[in-house]
Amino acid sequence: MRRAFGFLVSLFGILVTLNPSNAVEGPPQQLQGKSIVVTWSENRIQRPEGEGQFREVNGSHSMSIYISSSGRIFSRLTNTVGSNSGSIDHVQEHSAGDPNIRKRVTTFTGRSMTLDQPFRKGGHRHLAIDFGEKFDDCSAKLSYVTEAGSQTSLARSPITNKMVEIRSIAMSGEKCSVSQGNVFGDE
Repeated sequence: MRRAFGFLVSLFGILVTLNPSNAVEGPPQQLQGKSIVVTWSENRIQRPEGEGQFREVNGSHSMSIYISSSGRIFSRLTNTVGSNSGSIDHVQEHSAGDPNIRKRVTTFTGRSMTLDQPFRKGGHRHLAIDFGEKFDDCSAKLSYVTEAGSQTSLARSPITNKMVEIRSIAMSGEKCSVSQGNVFGDE
């Protein structure tokens, strides 16, 4: 009886794996060897972790993404506030090397791509990109998503390298472009 149950569990696992509706799509071939750059503005209400007063911070941001010919995804989030700037790099399937930074999660479905940039805790940035029929143009929409029950999110600032507590983020002015080649050059 135990052996039969084990066989059924194994068979079920194989069938679930083979079911196309459960398959996770990788990058479309049309995007391989191309770069996607999304820029936007953010108005955040935040404070350094542990300090009393929240304050308004306005900045410009960009997410640069390169999809290699093998389908591997490289991305760089750059934050700029005033004359100060900092960035966080990520390579698909690898952590950022910093325990305060969680992996970006990228998914593809048809002509759409989503990229989630999780904060250390409490929420994440959600980037949704729709591509044109030939994958040579795009449109993007960003949103701030909080985890259930969280009043704030905690993230490392790439500018100061310190943890900040974020109460809200309003994103606007999204622009998206697609180009042939590696946006990072020879990196």
